[in-house]
This record gives sequence, C-alpha cells and structure tokens, in this order.
Amino acid sequence: MYPSEVHEYAYCPRHYFFTLYTRPPRGILERLRLLAGRIFHAIHGLGDRVRGYHVEETVEADVGGVRLRGRPDSYTIDGGELTVVERKSGRRPRRGVWASDAMQATAYTVILGSGRGVRRARIILHYRDGRRVIEVNEDHVATLLRIVDEIALVKGYGLMPATVPGPYKCARCKFREACEAAEAAVSEYRDLLDEPGYWLRNVRVVEAREEPGESSEDKATGRD
Repeated sequence: MYPSEVHEYAYCPRHYFFTLYTRPPRGILERLRLLAGRIFHAIHGLGDRVRGYHVEETVEADVGGVRLRGRPDSYTIDGGELTVVERKSGRRPRRGVWASDAMQATAYTVILGSGRGVRRARIILHYRDGRRVIEVNEDHVATLLRIVDEIALVKGYGLMPATVPGPYKCARCKFREACEAAEAAVSEYRDLLDEPGYWLRNVRVVEAREEPGESSEDKATGRD
C-alpha cells in the first residue's frame, strides 16, 4: 500500500474505489498536471538537499499489518526529532490542513519512525499560499490506522465505501454519474449500513499551526 492511496481515500473513499477498480486512462490535462508536479517538486527538492534533507527517498515499513511504501518529498531526522516536508500545489483551507494531505504525511512519519529511535515527529505542509505545521500525535496515527484498515477491506473484499462530497470536487469528478447512481441505491438503507469511510465526512481538515512569520489572514478556498 502507498501513502498516496491513503491520501486519495481520505479525500474521497468512493473516488478511490472507482479509481482502483476501473483504472480510467489519464487525460491530457491530468498528464500535464503530473508533469508540472514533478517539475515543481524537483525544483524545491534542490533547495531541500542544500539544507541537508533526504529528498524523495523510498521508505517502507509494516504499519497495522500492512506494508506501506512511498517517497516523501523530503525529511530529516535530528536527535530523535523527525520532520517530514510535503509540498502541495493547491491552496490551504481556512484553518488547519486538508485531512488527505495530513494523513499522507502522517503515513510517512509512521514509516520513518519505525526502528529509527524517533521520539517526536512533525509535518510541514507547504501550500501555494502558505505553510502550516502539524505536531504528530496519537490521534493522527489512530486515524491513519483506521484508513489503512479500510483500504485493506476495500482491496480485499471489493467493498464500496462512502462518498465524502464537496461541491467543487464532485463537480469535476469523472465518476460523478456512477457515484450518484450508487448513492441513490444505498441512501434509503444508510441507517442499516456501516459504510467504510462515512466517518471521514467529519474529518475534512486537521488542526495545524501557522508557520511563524506567515500572515494571519486565511484565504477561503474552493477545494471542497
């Protein structure tokens, strides 16, 4: 399993499900965004290397009985303190950070903390309009483990999880029609179901603090 899967599941479990089982081809715009993302990370990675960070190294560890493997943008471990840096090309929410970004980065902290004597971990999330910091705690790790367990269920048994809707992401979703049909089919039985991922509707953002020196004014975004 990859931290990128954790990111997509936390963003919308049903979108993850459809991507997993339909594997739609990537359009030209999506390919261009991926190329721009690689260039973006390569440029910033040079600066991180100069500052002594490990950049896009493959790391892996067993997490909750599942092998997690991925490449954090950059990280450093100094005296038992781990710092993971992740860069996102989108805007930050009004407060905190997007849960999907936080969970992906938390996955990296858990992987890197395995067997390395890490006593404290923090995440620095860079958005295009500022950066925010998370001090990783037990609640973050517990949320990650729950997501990992649910992804394993979806992959192992083909269970269709809940959607985590939002006006912006639903409007541009390539699976919108299929998702709406599925939602209509399960809506009247929802009280009888225990849908994987439904709880994530209450975990859209994760608390984080402003990086010192940053403007205190938050900009509204349309990501959800």
